[in-house]
Amino acid sequence: LCVGIGLMLTGMTNLWTYGKGLPMNAFPPERLVREGAFRLLPHPIYTGFCLTCGGASIILKSPTGLYLVTPIMALCCFALVLGYERIFLLEKFGNQENTSPAIGLGDKLINLLPLWLTWLIGYEFLIWKGYGDHYLNTVMTWEQNLPVIEWMEIPYVATYPFVVLPPLFILLRSQFNQYVRTAWFLIVGTLFLEFIFPFYASPRPFHPSGWLGEVIMWERFLDGPAASFPSFHVVWVFLSAHTIQRAWPRLAVPAWSIALLIALSCALTGAHSTADVLAGSVFYFIGDKRLNIMESFQRWCERLANSWSEWRLGSFRIINHAWYSGLAGFTAGVILSQFTRDYWSLDFIILASLAGGAIWGQWVEGSSTMLRPFGFYGGLLGGMLAMVLLWILTGTPMIYWLAVFSMATPVAQAIGRLRCLMQGCCHGRETTGSGIIYENSHTRVGQISWLKGKCIHNTQAYSIVSNLLTTIILFRLQWEGASCGLLAGLYFILTGAFRFIEEAYRGEPQTRVVFGLRLYQWMALVSVIFGAVLTTIKSDQQVLLQWNISGPVWAASLVAGLAWAFGMSMDFPESRKRYSRLTG
Repeated sequence: LCVGIGLMLTGMTNLWTYGKGLPMNAFPPERLVREGAFRLLPHPIYTGFCLTCGGASIILKSPTGLYLVTPIMALCCFALVLGYERIFLLEKFGNQENTSPAIGLGDKLINLLPLWLTWLIGYEFLIWKGYGDHYLNTVMTWEQNLPVIEWMEIPYVATYPFVVLPPLFILLRSQFNQYVRTAWFLIVGTLFLEFIFPFYASPRPFHPSGWLGEVIMWERFLDGPAASFPSFHVVWVFLSAHTIQRAWPRLAVPAWSIALLIALSCALTGAHSTADVLAGSVFYFIGDKRLNIMESFQRWCERLANSWSEWRLGSFRIINHAWYSGLAGFTAGVILSQFTRDYWSLDFIILASLAGGAIWGQWVEGSSTMLRPFGFYGGLLGGMLAMVLLWILTGTPMIYWLAVFSMATPVAQAIGRLRCLMQGCCHGRETTGSGIIYENSHTRVGQISWLKGKCIHNTQAYSIVSNLLTTIILFRLQWEGASCGLLAGLYFILTGAFRFIEEAYRGEPQTRVVFGLRLYQWMALVSVIFGAVLTTIKSDQQVLLQWNISGPVWAASLVAGLAWAFGMSMDFPESRKRYSRLTG
């Protein structure tokens, strides 16, 4: 709490003293501040605020404050930075990154200390949190009786100097920056996976026969079985080995030999399971190759974005993205049916969402060019109105329906964004960085935005990633028995925060800008506030997963899929009536 308050006050003072500005977006600094707390952290006020929330929650012994409010505040700060402030700072001050080739020890420590502290606090928190009876042990049966090799504790302990020293001796700033970016991705990603996966690794029992065995037992006392999958030891040492390979190529073979020996020691000392070690190896590879993976995904999205085609049946047209819009509706039906057997009420809500999206789109974005646009928030409102009606008619609480649909909506929207890629809707604005290029003149990019042939942000992909993250978090909490209010509230909070960021990089000309923010950014803020209110609703009813693949499930899901395919991918292109035409 004291560190958090100190960071906030120091950052505010630095903004006024060095930047001649106030800690609010209405009165931004006249110059970019690099001194004081801003030398240590890019956003000391927000960092301090989040630490203050966590410290106050611990002092007040508030689990809700620590586990719910604090991470939500961190997410909101993150969204505000990426969705507004970063863009503003780049436009006003340009890219201020230090381009000098050499880097000193002081600059290295300034970058490394937040990195190491984030790992230490996050990892120790997960160890302290522990694991429950319903967690799964990653140690397989054949591993449980393997002997513990005590001398392997030597390479296991060597992890710490092997991880700490290489970045301190890097001479080139470009190599150091590459290390830091990769390390942040791996640390945040591994902490997220260790939190999401309900796994633990029980240490293999043994009786120490020497001082190394006593060290193993002492280390087990300080550590714990939780936070094991993927193995942080493996992620860290592979990162160090690759860093040494890039900075000092002649040391590549010994560096990788040490890294592999340490990875092997994780299993042979009984600290980790084979699954933990393999998962750490795979995730490191993903982190190291993330830019290549992202670029390959971008190119696949670009090919999909330019694959628009149609089939005509007289005046009726079927656009080829009907597969994706239909699959989105069908998948939503299947997932929803695993939580309730009131299939036709589900279809009623799905159809109401489709109608609400169409009405909203016509009201907000409709024109002579776009006769059948759809609006996401209109779909939410339409579905919620249907839930209210069902609440009145059947007595099923609206909060229950909201929780059920929260489990399926992000999956359906992630699939539906593939349709958006092909249609050209929800597209990004022009960028000089990585993006996609539309060449198909039938898409909305060519018809309305006049961005054909220009590199634009792949905002549809941003949405896909954020919806998948939302899905993972909600299913994890549902598995833990979260209440309906918490599931529904977190859905609105997460989708609002992510949408705030996404909207900042979208380039649809029909979306109005109101008081410096795009209209849907304001809607995203409303979504976050509404979600916060929902989390306060107490409900004894839980959303229980009940596997069900019966005939009625397929029938109801097929109805939903056909309805969404017709609404979003089939039209009458020669007509000029409202709701008749999707695109040119």
